[in-house]
Amino acid sequence: MVAKTAYFRPVLHTLNGHVVKEYLELVWPAYFKLEKLRKLRVAFDYFVSAEALSLPLELKLATMFVLFENLKATFASERGYRFEKGYYRKPSGQRWTFELLLKEMFCKVGMNPSLDEIIDLRNEIIHSGISQMSYDEQYRIYGKCQDIAREYLLRLLDFSGSFFLYSGRGMTKKTI
Repeated sequence: MVAKTAYFRPVLHTLNGHVVKEYLELVWPAYFKLEKLRKLRVAFDYFVSAEALSLPLELKLATMFVLFENLKATFASERGYRFEKGYYRKPSGQRWTFELLLKEMFCKVGMNPSLDEIIDLRNEIIHSGISQMSYDEQYRIYGKCQDIAREYLLRLLDFSGSFFLYSGRGMTKKTI
């Protein structure tokens, strides 16, 4: 795929070589350990592909939803949850919903994001291919998805420090 991405909303201050060096030194051990188990190359491909400037917003959102599905599936696999009849199952046989499995996944890295509007928009786009929601509202939720994905991936890789929130347009940092 050849496309431009929104490089103006980086996760880290990429023009500062010291920040990039520290990031790589900090996350490399966890990345190396989790790369195959959590299919991190695929996850990062989805994360970057969602920012292709030529994609319609619904496709950007759908790519983020697939990223969350990928992260959820590799988390469930890592935890030993079996996949049966279209759902991951608890040891009791009860099925995990998309939302509950995501919540557990985020909780394991110390996150508790609100997912209601993300899941509602996901269901609308996945089941109909388009949303009736306004562009501005969809874009706000897309920014929220980006923020959650950034923080989750950084926490998963044992990052500690500051990163830029997508929704803050490269002007707002969050520290973990």
